[in-house]
Amino acid sequence: MSIRAWMRYASALTFQLLALGLALNIIYTALRGAIDVRNYWHEQHEIERNQTAHAAEIIASQCSVSDAPRAWVAECISEAVDRYVESEHSDQDLQAQKDMAYWAQLLFWLTVVGSTVSVVGLWLLFVSLRHTRIAISDSREIGEAQVRAYLSLDTNEGKTVLQKFSAGEIPQVEFVTKNSGNSPALKHRYAAGVAVVDMDFPTHNGDLVAPIADGPEPNDVLPSGDTATGESVNGAAITADQIRQIVLPQPSKKLAFFGVLLYEDVFRKPRRTRFCLELRVVESKAKNGSGAFKYTWVKTAYHNDAD
Repeated sequence: MSIRAWMRYASALTFQLLALGLALNIIYTALRGAIDVRNYWHEQHEIERNQTAHAAEIIASQCSVSDAPRAWVAECISEAVDRYVESEHSDQDLQAQKDMAYWAQLLFWLTVVGSTVSVVGLWLLFVSLRHTRIAISDSREIGEAQVRAYLSLDTNEGKTVLQKFSAGEIPQVEFVTKNSGNSPALKHRYAAGVAVVDMDFPTHNGDLVAPIADGPEPNDVLPSGDTATGESVNGAAITADQIRQIVLPQPSKKLAFFGVLLYEDVFRKPRRTRFCLELRVVESKAKNGSGAFKYTWVKTAYHNDAD
């Protein structure tokens, strides 16, 4: 698996772990809040018990008078209890208002945090799904790349031959197409041509020939490892002066052979391979543009790519 695919998987796993961490954090916060509420009410209960005991002590101290008539003691206790109840009710109302304000504020912030966590969680889920989909797509593309067909020009010595190169004739080049992939190439065909061009040709990476269905029939199948022979099918007649300009030690023109291979892989995806070669004279016995010479083909800077 490529480094890019591993990075995709690692990124998707990271976002999934972040989402899991957020979920665990929410659960922990909720449990912690429940424990805090339980502790709060337990403390309140203890406070009430302490206040009740303290109130009993105060009432006892206020109404504990020796030899006091029972009616006075009863009235004293009744008044003390009434004062305690009134004070307790006032304290409880105040505490209730404080508790209500506290819980309202807590509920507000819990809502804000919950909404934020939900939005972040949804975003992380979306990003995780997106990266997972990209990782799956990358894996599929890698799998297809490993088994698909690859058509190219066989550039080995003697595979690309200049057949006609005489004044008044259209130069003709015979070439070999090979399938170096692991599956057949479907509907393979080509368009190729030869031309006498300037020394800086080509100056752009645009198409040099129209991708028409010349050559083999579009329904032909080129199995894996097999080759097919083709030849250039268009061009203009060459002159003696042009030949001289090409083969002399200081050439001012060059002969270019270019074209495109078209086919489909087994996944029914259209593919193309573009090529552009220039004739390079390596040894010449020609005088004034005539005579034998040895040559080779060299790829140009542009128009040599595949998809």
